[in-house]
Amino acid sequence: MPPATNHSAGIPALVEGNKLFADHRWTATMKKYQEAIQADPSLAEAHYNLALTLDQQGRFSESRPHYMKAAELAPGHPVIWNAPPFREYGTVETDTPDQAPDGHMGHQH
Repeated sequence: MPPATNHSAGIPALVEGNKLFADHRWTATMKKYQEAIQADPSLAEAHYNLALTLDQQGRFSESRPHYMKAAELAPGHPVIWNAPPFREYGTVETDTPDQAPDGHMGHQH
């Protein structure tokens, strides 16, 4: 969730998307986060939450750009930078996935 002082036009859609996410309503959730991004493309939380939603749908290649954009928009944001789903995609600086100890890259399915 963005700071309470954030007055972004995308906040109402972000909040509604968060409620839908909690109910596992992925299609509606995705639309709300996209609406939030359209209202304010610099809203890092909307990009991050859209990435999480896309991951829930198994759309991993579509989620990656949103993880990266969120990290770019919110340098050092503890949730974005420390969450395991983001770390799977590497860092903004290197843009390469972390390699698992067994040599595999990215998601393990």
